[in-house]
Amino acid sequence: FFSMSVTQLPPAKPSSPSGTKMPVYYRYLFLFGVLAITIIAIVGDHSSVDSGHSTGYWGPVTSTMDWCESNYIVTPYIAEFYNTISNIGFVVFAFLGIILHPELETRFAAGYASIAVIGVGSSMFHATLLFSAQLCDELPMFYFICVLYYIVIEHNTVSTTHKLLPYGLAVGVTIFTVIYYYYPFPTLFQVGWGLFVMYTTYKCVSVIQDIPKQDRKAGDVGLLVLVFSIIVWVAEQALCSPFIRMFRLHALWHLGTAYAAYTSVTGMWFYRTKHVLAFKHARMRYLLGFLPYVSLNSKTVHQS
Repeated sequence: FFSMSVTQLPPAKPSSPSGTKMPVYYRYLFLFGVLAITIIAIVGDHSSVDSGHSTGYWGPVTSTMDWCESNYIVTPYIAEFYNTISNIGFVVFAFLGIILHPELETRFAAGYASIAVIGVGSSMFHATLLFSAQLCDELPMFYFICVLYYIVIEHNTVSTTHKLLPYGLAVGVTIFTVIYYYYPFPTLFQVGWGLFVMYTTYKCVSVIQDIPKQDRKAGDVGLLVLVFSIIVWVAEQALCSPFIRMFRLHALWHLGTAYAAYTSVTGMWFYRTKHVLAFKHARMRYLLGFLPYVSLNSKTVHQS
């Protein structure tokens, strides 16, 4: 599913000079990640202070987590209204990622598609607060990181070199899915997912450490948005109250992580087309001034 083929490619371009080091804040990202995961382990099972109406169209809450938004306040058909509609960002960004990049390799298209799956699953969960829907929310986030990890691992080669890796990842996430289904402990997912995100980010840094600063702008912004989103998530979990609830912090987390996921795939596609596949006309452009996309002016990359 994640395999790709490339035809009519120009010769690979040598790596950029090593004089362009990563910004200092990348070095502290991992310390922040460790701190965030520690806090998540402590407050991960935090439930909302006031659940509003206890039941609605979908019946009693069966999920292991109930977020910091009153339930069934806006409509009896949606448990957490703002947490539900904020997932539109995942679907819109994923759709634009595929539409704006017709030359995508298959694994990058899978990356954008998995972002949309996160949005749909998260909407199902927050609308119903059912355990079955909770799995549809949490597990796709793990699947997306698997796709991103594969994108990173295959970054520096023109043709596929880790042909068994997709199968290994598929087996791994299947095992994790089964374990989490039978032992639905939220902190298990949050810490496991957080560690996987940190490791994938570490691999990203090792891959793009020689990318010129001007080419890293979109990726850097996406990373900062992700860090801000994590801070928002932890703040909502630790400080949930009627006052905190007014700020819709979990909805803001959705919008921030949707943007960060989009920029991670888009940034890696830009780095690959310009610095590995050596498309001399590859440019990072911006839709409406804030949404980055890659312009190649070429159609020599084909999906398999």
